[in-house]
Amino acid sequence: MSLTLRRIMKGEKVPGLDNPRQTLRDIGLLVANRDRIECISKEDEYNVPRSLTSARVRGEQQNALLITFADLFDQTVRYAKANGTFTRE
Repeated sequence: MSLTLRRIMKGEKVPGLDNPRQTLRDIGLLVANRDRIECISKEDEYNVPRSLTSARVRGEQQNALLITFADLFDQTVRYAKANGTFTRE
């Protein structure tokens, strides 16, 4: 999940979401730090259930995030397998 969230924070598009950062705000994942800069808390960075199952966003938004997460996950697994670094642990 961390990769998906980092990409959104860098401004990458998410198919099916007009404003991915706003979706993260709606979920409650974006918080302001001491300098009033929006960021994702460390405890939420790897919290897949919180990121994908919030009742605060519409089903279409959840689906768009889930598809993006699943695509990146699949790419990461394929890359690890191709490089011999994939483990099931």
